[in-house]
Amino acid sequence: MVLAAGRRLFDYRVSFDSTLRGRDMRTPSGNFCNRYRADYVQNRAATPYILVTLIKNRALRPDVRLETHRFSNNGKVHSFCWPHHDGSATYHFEYRVPNVGYDVKGHGTVYRR
Repeated sequence: MVLAAGRRLFDYRVSFDSTLRGRDMRTPSGNFCNRYRADYVQNRAATPYILVTLIKNRALRPDVRLETHRFSNNGKVHSFCWPHHDGSATYHFEYRVPNVGYDVKGHGTVYRR
């Protein structure tokens, strides 16, 4: 399912302890932003942040990993907008914890500028 709409593309919830692939998304502007807040962190010393990477999907070839941004797991809302990319391509976010095996739960919104 590819999502394209107004400014707010979709809301999400994450619950993971290693790596999680987000849903496919597209926006004509090529600008993606992500707002995130941690709701639960099993071990804050081991997972003080999550890493969110914007990835460009490619058919029959490996996806292209673009920029990665670090979001703190301190319970506050954090936002980041990635630089402009090809508005005709499909992308997804990848969510990772720095130390595999510790649960992190959070929620956020993916939107465009």
